[in-house]
Amino acid sequence: MDTREQFKTAYFETTKKVSHTKRDVIDVSCTFVDGPKVEITGTTVNDYNYIIKFWDGAFKVVHQHTLKINRWCTCSRQWYTDWRITVEVEETGELIHEHTFDLTGKKVVIDFQSSSMGDTLSWLPYVEEFRKKHNCEILVWTFHSEWFDKDKYSELYFLDNGESWSNVYARYYLGLFCGDQPEGNDNFVWDEHKNPVNPFTIPQQQIATDILGLEYEELWPHLKYDESPIRKRKRKYVCIAIQSTAQCKYWNWPNGWNKIVKYIKEKLNYEVVCIDRDNVYGGMGMSNKMPNGAVDETGNKPLEERMRMLRHAEFFIGTGSGLSWLAWAIGTPTILISSFSKPFTEFQNNVIRLYNDNEHSGYYNTGTFNKSNWNWNPNKECKTIKDWAEVETITPAQVRDAINKICDRPDVTKVKTGDIVEERQYPDELSYTAPKEKIGMLFMPYNCHNTFPKWVKPWVRAKEKHDLTIGVASNLFKGYADLGFTDECNKETLKLLRNDYKDFVDYLWTGTPRTDAETRNMVLYWMLEQDIDIIWCVDSDEWFTDEEIDYTMDYVRTHSQETFFEIQYKNYLDDNSKYYDYKAGRIYRLKRFEQCWFYMDTHMHYEGIRKLYTPLSPIGDYRCLPGLTVPIEYVNPKHYSWNDDRKDDYQPGTNKDRIDYQKIAYGDGSSWGWDEEKNKLIKVDHTFWEEIKIHEK
Repeated sequence: MDTREQFKTAYFETTKKVSHTKRDVIDVSCTFVDGPKVEITGTTVNDYNYIIKFWDGAFKVVHQHTLKINRWCTCSRQWYTDWRITVEVEETGELIHEHTFDLTGKKVVIDFQSSSMGDTLSWLPYVEEFRKKHNCEILVWTFHSEWFDKDKYSELYFLDNGESWSNVYARYYLGLFCGDQPEGNDNFVWDEHKNPVNPFTIPQQQIATDILGLEYEELWPHLKYDESPIRKRKRKYVCIAIQSTAQCKYWNWPNGWNKIVKYIKEKLNYEVVCIDRDNVYGGMGMSNKMPNGAVDETGNKPLEERMRMLRHAEFFIGTGSGLSWLAWAIGTPTILISSFSKPFTEFQNNVIRLYNDNEHSGYYNTGTFNKSNWNWNPNKECKTIKDWAEVETITPAQVRDAINKICDRPDVTKVKTGDIVEERQYPDELSYTAPKEKIGMLFMPYNCHNTFPKWVKPWVRAKEKHDLTIGVASNLFKGYADLGFTDECNKETLKLLRNDYKDFVDYLWTGTPRTDAETRNMVLYWMLEQDIDIIWCVDSDEWFTDEEIDYTMDYVRTHSQETFFEIQYKNYLDDNSKYYDYKAGRIYRLKRFEQCWFYMDTHMHYEGIRKLYTPLSPIGDYRCLPGLTVPIEYVNPKHYSWNDDRKDDYQPGTNKDRIDYQKIAYGDGSSWGWDEEKNKLIKVDHTFWEEIKIHEK
């Protein structure tokens, strides 16, 4: 059982046995995991109603519920509250139970719902403050516990993924939580049960203090890194980070970064070191390039190395990104340039914050940010770098002024924040585009010689149109071999691939039976040798149109900030008259980490990932990284995997054999069974089918 599932099932229960008549004995249990919960169990000869009241302190009733014996109720509020819970007998007015919330000496779980660097660094200090205030035992789960100095946080217990625990009294989630959006309302609606106030109207750190019931003051985290006073670079230097995850977060003044780098080098005689992950980054046809003259220290380097470099920097210049929060956490003087968010959003100490208050700024705090749209801007449609430059009002003169303040250079004329004193100069760099990424297709045709010519037609056209590399794996999966099947049924398909499509297929692998993932890896390893940037997995029971292929290619290439993409399929059933929605990861960038491989089906593992976005997945799973679903309104291919006539056999044997295969390959997790009398599929995992909506064709 994974950690989060245990959160739902393992409670420390405060139970009191109560008798309100000589013959009635009941238990009242109060728990505080995911909000307060009261359960009344026992036996009674009287069919009484019990009034449960959830009090905020002594006088305010937050929620009230009436229930019978052997029932339970909850209150939706999940942020810290000084709870008092009372239980009364409705018919007699008798108060039979009262519980006062008290964390002293209890185990409390604090669960980070955000994996972002800024959120993680800014919220962790308040976990320790919470522990000290309530004298309780804290179990904390973050995506990046390895960043923190465990000696300084010796009283906190950092949970590993999947680690078991018990006897927890309360749990709190830290995050920004969206509520239900009423139709026709474009304003941000937050989940008031999880965030006490709108998180976009307060400092980022205050999100944590509000949820945990603490007074807000800016605190720094204790980080784990080499604090040696010896600087590795001979010359003094300044660190910069220009990249981000959406164009609205960039400093978009044309040629701005080039001017600043030149100024620092010529006037201050400092080196300028770029510590972004990518020296070129962007989306939707635009690229942001590392400034000219900067020392290139980009790359996917350990965060501890970034901390060490920031510690010895004279100062740091960045946008509202995680590296700015890291510089602040290390104690490096910071210049933060951002028209995206209002100044109160980020940290306030040891920083010069550049911001011009006008109609083109502060739109992050509307709460409507759409991270899937690289060019999101609620005030103006922006399609090009020049469009963004035209709405940027923070000038290089303002940045130079901030640099002079940090360096204490009063001899230089000051420029008031807000003044625009420079004409925009559009350099040649605005026409720069990143090298086109090479896309490799991984096809898995097997026993499909009858339908393959029709299935492959759009891909033949797409190969030339999109300059694709085609890799094919076609062999018997090990699970079928264990059931006694052979490769005999695949001979015609292999013959087709080797003869009729020899010019279309760039690489064909076939060999001894292997697992699904091992088979895919044989092609993946070849593609890595060919310097392929992106791999797209398509099986021969997945049918795409030309339009769907074209849209997906464009969508992937214009969303270069994302590591993976999911496709949502129409998964056809029975006689093809019904289908349900099925979504799975299919497209992956290959160069974001030092190694990658398929570990199950099309699930990609990236070596070097320490924490997970999806706790149900093994360490290194792709879902802990930035990813998107290709919009279903444009790409919603047909998937014939469990229908009676599967557009070909596709795999050896029948659907009945496939159920047996899945038991070997994945355990007893199939939602299907086999009716021997009717000789057809039946649904056996009723929990799965209750959650799935079946569509009529």
